[in-house]
Amino acid sequence: MFEQFARETRETVRRAVEVAEAEDAAVVEAEHLLIALVDPPRDPVGRALVQAGFTADSIRSARDAEFRSALAAVGVHTTRPMPPASARLRRGRSTRFAPSAKLVLERTVKHATDSRTRRITNRDLLKAVVSAEVGRIPQLLAELGTTPTDLLQRAGGSQAA
Repeated sequence: MFEQFARETRETVRRAVEVAEAEDAAVVEAEHLLIALVDPPRDPVGRALVQAGFTADSIRSARDAEFRSALAAVGVHTTRPMPPASARLRRGRSTRFAPSAKLVLERTVKHATDSRTRRITNRDLLKAVVSAEVGRIPQLLAELGTTPTDLLQRAGGSQAA
């Protein structure tokens, strides 16, 4: 499967692993794939997202705001950012992909297959990221003040699948 990914898409997935490791995350999550699309922007999709104001910092800020909002919903108020995963979870392990990231990669392949393209691109990856209906990504997009359709249009893509 990975051999069908375009070079920049393989680099984006590798960059997501680096982002997760730099944040001391126990696993690569879907938001790490989104951050990797824009940090650094490797292709027209990433550059369009950055031009539209979606940067690694804005995504992380939205993630932290979503975290604080979730805590506030249960009566816990804090100004702290989302804490990193416990070092105990990472000890002796290589970084693995969380179910959210695995689902994104599966959807990426499906988007490419459905569109009958031979190469899997960052546009397919972005479509897969924003097509999540539950979990952190829809909440993160709401914090960023955007929708999947808007984000895809800004990146030069079509509507979400």
